[in-house]
Amino acid sequence: MPVRLGAMVAALFVLTFASLAHADLRAVADRVAAGWNAAGAEVVRAPPRFLNDDETLNITFSPPYGGCTSVALVAARGLSFHARILPDLGGISLANGESTSTKVSSVAGVLAFTRCGSDDVAAAPQRVMVTGEAGRGVIETIVARSRGPLPALDLILPERTGGLLPRQPYLGEPPAIPALAKRVESTELRARRDRATFYPPTYISVGPDGFASLRVTLSPGCHRIDVMATEPRLSGGFSTRLDVDAELRDANELLIVRDRSDGVDARLETCVDEKKESQLVLVGGAPNAPAAIVASSWAIPERIPHLWGPSARAKIASAALSSHATFPDEAPIVTAQGPAGTVTVPVAIEPGACYLAVGAITHGVAHRLAIRVAIGSQDVTDERGHNGEAWTIGFCAGAARRAAIKVEVRGAGVAWGLAMYQLHAKTTGRNE
Repeated sequence: MPVRLGAMVAALFVLTFASLAHADLRAVADRVAAGWNAAGAEVVRAPPRFLNDDETLNITFSPPYGGCTSVALVAARGLSFHARILPDLGGISLANGESTSTKVSSVAGVLAFTRCGSDDVAAAPQRVMVTGEAGRGVIETIVARSRGPLPALDLILPERTGGLLPRQPYLGEPPAIPALAKRVESTELRARRDRATFYPPTYISVGPDGFASLRVTLSPGCHRIDVMATEPRLSGGFSTRLDVDAELRDANELLIVRDRSDGVDARLETCVDEKKESQLVLVGGAPNAPAAIVASSWAIPERIPHLWGPSARAKIASAALSSHATFPDEAPIVTAQGPAGTVTVPVAIEPGACYLAVGAITHGVAHRLAIRVAIGSQDVTDERGHNGEAWTIGFCAGAARRAAIKVEVRGAGVAWGLAMYQLHAKTTGRNE
């Protein structure tokens, strides 16, 4: 009975704490609404939504009538996210008047953007795609329509910006990027240089909201998929910065790989141990314009040990592909395996030689993965590995003859395997 009572008290405390935190968040959102209302805007509120880490939400709202639409997203200070306005009918101006691309990142848990230029409510933005980057929590959405730009959030919420921030210098128009056909040609040349099997590009049409999707069949092996879109153009012929994001999900909607970097094109790299049907999703392309999907592939390197099964081999190959590691022609000089916990593997090394240590989770799901190689007084570390399930570490012996590979893995029912290769023979007798 006391145990049940204690659990009830703990649950009540959590619920109370969450309620208070949400009440504080509502108060912050109320300040934004009040500030914009005082500036003459008509303000509406969208229902609060809960955002998880790595989750994407579509927040819809009905904007009131007016010449400019302003949207503010307010969350806890520790929540990091970015947002895109949909449909993408042109560029976005931040609430402080500075131009930016269609993807806006939060600062201290808040962001805002404004679009002006139309008195047509039907043409006004009515949907925002929000993607979590770190943390999870409630997001409050404030929408305002006004005849002109509204006060910036750093004036209404100075505690979220550290005070008033100086205006960033204008850096000019974004540089021109090569045409889509030229970028496809360059990708093909790179694939052939890397001795990959190259497949003819697939062209798809991006939808009016900047999205596109395509079914992709992954055969056993390693794959690189370059996703390239047409550069968006604003009214008047001016271009806006191209930033394509993409991801692959399997038939069960589980994420295989994603690219959310701030780059012109997206690149997806993964290795699979069996045939896998997947869905590729693109976001950020010019609406109603073509995009190119360019795929190339390699066989999983034969020198990756077979003793841990095909799934572990694919994980190691994915880590090697991501880190651009090349496997030598010789077999590994050391193989080891172990359970969850911290295990140290001592190895003999040659002075002046360099080595590649690779490994993967062979059973279970690790909650923590960290690898450290100690060579004399020098340490080489990898605190996360590749997707938390594999790793590649390169190191040179210098004058040392012994090294210690420390593998730290946390999780229930977890096991791992490790292999070490010598990359080249003794040369200088010191670190390179």
